[in-house]
Amino acid sequence: MDLGAFALSIITNLLSSVISEGTNYSALPFFQRRKIERRIEDATAEVVEPLLPFLAHEGISEDKQHRLIETCVEELRPLTKKPEQLFQGSLNGQKIFDDLYTNRDLPQVVIEDGLKDVYTLLCPRIATLLCKIPVAVKDWESEAWSENFRRLDEITSQLRTLFNKVDELAAAPSRDADATLTVVRRTLAQKIWLEL
Repeated sequence: MDLGAFALSIITNLLSSVISEGTNYSALPFFQRRKIERRIEDATAEVVEPLLPFLAHEGISEDKQHRLIETCVEELRPLTKKPEQLFQGSLNGQKIFDDLYTNRDLPQVVIEDGLKDVYTLLCPRIATLLCKIPVAVKDWESEAWSENFRRLDEITSQLRTLFNKVDELAAAPSRDADATLTVVRRTLAQKIWLEL
């Protein structure tokens, strides 16, 4: 697998696991989930894409690059199970990284591969993504709820208008009322079905 595809895939999976555990993701409509997935991929690509030339320029073999990215993801994965650690790190990737390694050494594979410096640059960037994406998803959920409530408000307003017309028709002569009521019902039913 190409390094770019590998990095994008493994980091996106990490972020997706946080989102699916922290939200009611599976209950969202298909296209809303798809939009979220695309935004996650785009945000991940913005971080991963500039790193690949940097890693290549540093002369790091592709095998070591794979291990480096995999190690970053595996070291951050426990944070997806305990998001309170993200908040303790003030949702700041560098602070989370520093907290993660205050009482322990960097992973052995990183030390053996001689990639300490690169790891200390890469891991905080992925941790920052881990902090920001779920927060964004919560915002997206809020936007969806706002849109749903706005639509319900519109339907409520239309129903009020209908009820007012029905009240007016009750006072009008019966022939005119029947014809007008039939037209109003058809129009309103069509309009409500189109909006839903």
